[in-house]
Amino acid sequence: MIYLGIDPGQNGGLVAINDDTSEITFTTMPGTERYVWDWFMDLADARNGSQIVACLEKVSGYIGKPHPGSSMFNFGWGYGGLRMAMVGCGIEFDEISPRTWMSAMGVQQRKRGETVTQHKQKIKVMAEKLYPRILTTLATSDAVLIATYCRWKHEGKI
Repeated sequence: MIYLGIDPGQNGGLVAINDDTSEITFTTMPGTERYVWDWFMDLADARNGSQIVACLEKVSGYIGKPHPGSSMFNFGWGYGGLRMAMVGCGIEFDEISPRTWMSAMGVQQRKRGETVTQHKQKIKVMAEKLYPRILTTLATSDAVLIATYCRWKHEGKI
């Protein structure tokens, strides 16, 4: 099995982890539709008979603070592109809310007065503890934990 964690959005990331975590592939969110498609296609082509399952962080129409309509449209367009890339590559996926995966992974909610960057830093530290041999960034740390959530869910650990 190959487990994917997908944190959509401009500052998100894509992570693939195999059964025994000996292979971990990751990237910050690609800037073009072609790059997104190529990442999923390369993964699907290299699966060597392994099933691929994914957890895609479910998003709402609100992304944290007021944004112009064009930003919201672009965000939704990118989210739809991720879904279609997985469908096109035959990858089964579940949408999971941030609250669901964070709770299962032991990520505490952001505290009052804590900046987004401070909160992301805590998530990054958790990801680094799980996988010390990979270079986790603020952009990929959520996706690392989402991929781990996906793995643990399919293994019956959560």
